[in-house]
Amino acid sequence: MTLNAAEATFNRTDLRHPSLTISASDQHIQVTEMSAFNGKGLLEGTASIGQQPDRPLTLDLTGRAVPVNVLQNWGWPVLPLSGDSNLHLQLNAAIKAGSPLRPTVTGNLSVTTDSQQLQQTMQAGQVR
Repeated sequence: MTLNAAEATFNRTDLRHPSLTISASDQHIQVTEMSAFNGKGLLEGTASIGQQPDRPLTLDLTGRAVPVNVLQNWGWPVLPLSGDSNLHLQLNAAIKAGSPLRPTVTGNLSVTTDSQQLQQTMQAGQVR
């Protein structure tokens, strides 16, 4: 399935020209293309969700020239940077029904602005 729109809002974040391509099998749901413009830049990613009861999730998201705190409305803590950035997020979690997501989240975020770099790691929903 492929979805495209002129505009969308995802958790209070406005996106322009979002595009999503999804395929599913008995084992996985694959998001093979995910992209949208935000601010002056572009977000692109892929994801996989397992069809097992624990629903293991992997997400790989890249942003080029996007607002530095674009991930804030999606659950990542506010970053001590400002302006536009290039970012790369790799995340793993379990989205099991009836269970909280936050304790299962592990991930790495790398953010670069014109003048600063930041690396953060999230384990069990806590950034370090």
